[in-house]
Amino acid sequence: MIVKIYQRGGIKRHAIIKEAAKYYAAWLMDGDLVDELTVNIRVCKAGLGSNDMGVCTSPNVWDSEKRSFDIRLRSSLSTYYMLKTLAHEMVHVKQFATNQLTGWHSATWNNVDFENTPYRIQPWEQEAFELEGTMLKDFWVYLRNKVKRMYSCWTCGNAGHNSRTCRHRKQN
Repeated sequence: MIVKIYQRGGIKRHAIIKEAAKYYAAWLMDGDLVDELTVNIRVCKAGLGSNDMGVCTSPNVWDSEKRSFDIRLRSSLSTYYMLKTLAHEMVHVKQFATNQLTGWHSATWNNVDFENTPYRIQPWEQEAFELEGTMLKDFWVYLRNKVKRMYSCWTCGNAGHNSRTCRHRKQN
């Protein structure tokens, strides 16, 4: 999967956003589909509705072979809410890529038309809201385990804790 991140004024949080996008894609879809995707993530102030924290679009929304997606995330969000919103929008990437969701304003979900359906009742939004919390929680666990593997105690040399909390004697 190709992930590109665009943000004016620096590269704050780029690494964690990129890692989260790849983790969420692997969590939601099989490897062959993930390998074909390109996701452009824009962290921005403009281009979102007044109440939107994020939005997912596909340049070729009516193409059944959708493989390129644009996600916009509100730049004022904390890292926690940005990752949660990214999880939500990655569910929409999966829905578009698997043709579960087609169209946009006159959307079709599993070949059923849901035009003029209120936002919170739309089945694709219900699925995204249902999965975002679980995906975020799993990503935090993944990150914590990754950090534990990366760092080891200076006192005993074992991974998973630091020298301040080590119960072992220093080995000479």
